[in-house]
Amino acid sequence: MRMCSARVLALGFSGVLAWSAVSEASVMSLKAVKRNGAAITPTSSLNIVPGDTIEVDIVLSAWSVDLPGGVKNYQVTLDGTGFASGGNGTVLPVGWKAPLAQLSCTPPNTCQGGLNAGNACTTNADCPGSVCGTASCVSRSVNHPFCLSSFGGSFCVGSGHNPSLGAQINTGRSDFIFFGESVIADINTTSLYYNYFAIRDPAGGVPDTGAAKYLATLIVQASSNACGTFSLRTTTDTTAFISDDAAPPNQAFPTPQALMLTIQPGDCIRQVVSCNFGHTGQFGIPTHCDIDARIPHDRNNAGSFLTTNQVVFTYDRSTAGMTAADFEVTKFGTDVGPTSLTAVPAGNNVTVTLNRRVRPSNWYCVRDKAADRRCCIGSLPGDPEWNLSSNFDDVFELLANFDGTSVPPRIIQQCDIDRSALCAPADLVMAVDMLVGTGAFDVYNGATLQECPPPTK
Repeated sequence: MRMCSARVLALGFSGVLAWSAVSEASVMSLKAVKRNGAAITPTSSLNIVPGDTIEVDIVLSAWSVDLPGGVKNYQVTLDGTGFASGGNGTVLPVGWKAPLAQLSCTPPNTCQGGLNAGNACTTNADCPGSVCGTASCVSRSVNHPFCLSSFGGSFCVGSGHNPSLGAQINTGRSDFIFFGESVIADINTTSLYYNYFAIRDPAGGVPDTGAAKYLATLIVQASSNACGTFSLRTTTDTTAFISDDAAPPNQAFPTPQALMLTIQPGDCIRQVVSCNFGHTGQFGIPTHCDIDARIPHDRNNAGSFLTTNQVVFTYDRSTAGMTAADFEVTKFGTDVGPTSLTAVPAGNNVTVTLNRRVRPSNWYCVRDKAADRRCCIGSLPGDPEWNLSSNFDDVFELLANFDGTSVPPRIIQQCDIDRSALCAPADLVMAVDMLVGTGAFDVYNGATLQECPPPTK
């Protein structure tokens, strides 16, 4: 992860308002040039299989209209969303061993376990590098335990994190746009929006001769669970540009041409289609997570739990032969969590049953290890809004649902508070009983549930 004055220059150039924008005719393309180390005909569309390593050239073409005076410097910024743009899995730069989105940390120990893991907390701010679960800090970065200080801050990374392995500018290539000249060049790999920058030292710019010119190299690898089409390209904003040597410089923003890497269904491993939770994300909770707002146990017997302990996975093909060994369970919260599970395949479904029903203010996540997909069940009694907090506002939400003014209408696990299999006015009374702690209920007014865990490990 390298950075020096070149990045400062790049940011300074892109922010100089005096530069004059010109028409867009130039193109910044990503072309696959090698597959698993073997050279291929450069292409912008390639069928691959999980595990393949693809070397990519980033090239510039057709800039004569945009910059008649030639190219003095360029900045290439990749669209970081493309690395996870397929149906499943990732096609990540080689050497990237960090979360897809940056997780900030404070050195030295705020990733594995978090700086205050296990300590009492009120908000996430009390848990640097972690999250405030039920009254205690819980790690968010078990798989990325190291806090790495770099340009732009400090971030949690995994063992072997070395993005420079997958990002290069080979100034010695004869097709490099500034070949044979004195050049300042550098790369910022702090985030997946990789940024390449180069400026030629001689005065003037490189003219367009009609031949595409090499700018940079990206090397990516498809994960074992990758499936679908991944679109890799530069950004469409002002962070990807070329400029000339005029005073003030003219700046142009080349049109991105994406590289499409496709893993056909027949080459994909079995894919999770649904967790069958009965919602489509319309309530602000991702579809791989489900919150049970109903009573967690019998009103008069705190030991008689009624929450679920099952998840039904639906796949894109037969599940014959799948067993409990294909799954693992992780708890997020302060409960001890389940210790075992069973898996029963039937058709395209697998029903996974845990040996413990989910406890209030906890998530239990079942993960298909091969597909790296989770289905998570959570419990927060008295939270029909699914806003991760139970309070008396939720009673009014139930009332709105009953009188038809709640849009969209709540589903059964949100509004059937008394577990009668029907959303009815009696649920209002039961919700109040839970909030104030009537009978065997704890006081749930003020209870919280941490955010939905990520869909992948």
